[in-house]
Amino acid sequence: MDMAEAEVAATGVGTRAVTLGEGEREPHPSDSLRTFGAVVQALREHAGLSRTDLAAVVQYSKHTVESVELGRRMPDQAFVERAEEALGNTGALRRAARHLTRGEGGLAAWFRRWARLEREAVSLCTYECRLVPGLLQSEAYARAVFEGTIPLRTDEELEAQLTARMERQRMMVERPTVPFDFIVEEHVFRRRFGDSEVVRGAAGPCAQGRCAAECDASSGPAGGGVARVPGWAGAGAGDAGGAATRLLRGAGKRSIDYGAETGECALPAL
Repeated sequence: MDMAEAEVAATGVGTRAVTLGEGEREPHPSDSLRTFGAVVQALREHAGLSRTDLAAVVQYSKHTVESVELGRRMPDQAFVERAEEALGNTGALRRAARHLTRGEGGLAAWFRRWARLEREAVSLCTYECRLVPGLLQSEAYARAVFEGTIPLRTDEELEAQLTARMERQRMMVERPTVPFDFIVEEHVFRRRFGDSEVVRGAAGPCAQGRCAAECDASSGPAGGGVARVPGWAGAGAGDAGGAATRLLRGAGKRSIDYGAETGECALPAL
């Protein structure tokens, strides 16, 4: 089947139209999905085709074609290839499809810009003194944190945030050569969120894969890892930086600083 959870409906002799299940609708369409959909619509109209016409050619339902054009569906590779061939074979859709990303449901609006920058960073350093950093949290730990946050969330909101956090962590597996450094105060690992099993598994598999063994902040992580600031350590530079401070370096060697206290990104001159 071309798309996960797809439903197939016959629309004519020798033709199958594939329709995405309702569960595949993007709850928060991304800008890239909307842009891709607009390109599909523009090329379709330029070719003089209706949505019904294009649906017959690409062997997907009219509903799926409409949803893709409106940015509500993530097209699979088969849809992209068939639409490309049907709409002039210019290569525009293939190239645009490489930059498609899902929406960012579950992320606070003020954090979304930073989340996008993270995915393109060539390095990232995080200092945290309150909680295990989100990129390292296990699912159980993240759930305990969300459940204890005021204002209380609905079950749907909690699940959306949890899904977004786990999805955000995937980049650490997908980009193993990028140094992700974390400096975390020791007491963070001693705080109790949920039962003892949650505390013991506070750092998820991404953290365990990045750091086979913890090291003191004095030595620092090499090539990406988790450095624990011991409780007996004196004052450090991070003490004046608020609860959490993150610094990333983009592909253009521009450093960007993010402070959790303000939710603002600062672009220092280099």
